[in-house]
Amino acid sequence: IEYKNIPYKGKPLSYAQGQYQKILDKILEFNREFTVSRKPQSMSEEELTLLRGIISILSGSSKSSFSHSQYNLMLKLLKWPAERVFPVVDMLRCVILRKEAAEFFFKHYIQANSEKNPHNLFNLLLEISTSPNCKEETKMLTLKFIANMSSCDVLESILIENMTKILIVLETITKFSQFKVHVIFNISLLLMKLGFRKDKVTCAKLIMKMLSTDQADPKLMFNLFVAIGSLMFFDKELKALEPELSLVPIARKFLDHPLLKELAAELISLS
Repeated sequence: IEYKNIPYKGKPLSYAQGQYQKILDKILEFNREFTVSRKPQSMSEEELTLLRGIISILSGSSKSSFSHSQYNLMLKLLKWPAERVFPVVDMLRCVILRKEAAEFFFKHYIQANSEKNPHNLFNLLLEISTSPNCKEETKMLTLKFIANMSSCDVLESILIENMTKILIVLETITKFSQFKVHVIFNISLLLMKLGFRKDKVTCAKLIMKMLSTDQADPKLMFNLFVAIGSLMFFDKELKALEPELSLVPIARKFLDHPLLKELAAELISLS
């Protein structure tokens, strides 16, 4: 059989668009709450100017680059209470797609060896998403951020270094969503480049758990099929686990599906 869909050879999935005015308005709304209650999380007038500058750069109305002061403000805002931080995460997942921002964050805030750094951006995000007070919306935005990290070559090592943590976060998010599927898809593309490791098995089992649910969206099913196929394509040890994963019985159900039949046949042949 000719494999047309696996392994995946395209780019990772990302979320480039943002509703910047809504993001700004929501951050300003929460900041007013902090100001009224005189909490230390509130921004000064100087910081509010920096914030508006960040939004201007993201929206394209300013051609400037982010300043060190603006990066520091982003980190300050990320330490807002879990129930108020979601517009900040939404802003940051747009920021991280800019090459100079990804490089700055990698160098200063999310180096793989900065596990104990209190300003480690990635660790802060993971802590927020597992907080008992974390809103579902914030968890989904964190998934968008992780998906966007996959589009930045300089950040690949961070994702690989923290793969176990990311998978734990994914397992705690029970809601079947496009964002969860896209993160799993992207990390599968990273894992398929590596040799056999425990994270591959964990990821494969997570994919199979999602494939076993009754989901009607064939496009998301397609992404999950491509993800599991890409993981198994170069890995004989993972292929050997197919009976435990039960991929073939699920793939057979889609042999007549107009979008999935070709991919289903490839997965059966692969197994």
